[in-house]
Amino acid sequence: MAYGFSEMFPRGRDPNWAGLALQYLRLPRFNPLHLTGTNRGVIGFNVVHLFNQRDLARRAMSDMLGWVGEGRLRKVPVKEYPMERVADAHRALESGSTVGKLVLTR
Repeated sequence: MAYGFSEMFPRGRDPNWAGLALQYLRLPRFNPLHLTGTNRGVIGFNVVHLFNQRDLARRAMSDMLGWVGEGRLRKVPVKEYPMERVADAHRALESGSTVGKLVLTR
C-alpha cells in the first residue's frame, strides 16, 4: 500500500512514522551512473516553491495557457492498451519508439 502525503503527515496529528519508514523501504534503489548506459533518466519538477510566489505562478500559468491557445504547446499523445495486452505495451516501451504516454485500461 502506498502512502500519500496526507496519510504520512496528517494535519493536527503526529506523523505516521511507520508509514514513512515503509514507504522509504519500498523506494527503488538504483545507481545513477547506470542510467546513462541504459539511456534512462529520472526527472522531476517540484512546484511547491511557487506556493509563496503567487505572482510568478500566475504569470507562468498565463504564459502556458497562451502557448496552448497559440498551438505552441500541445498535449502529448496517449496510447491506450487494455490490461490483457500489457505485454504489447511493454514491448512498445522496450522498442524505444514510443512517444507520449502509454496507459493500461481495464
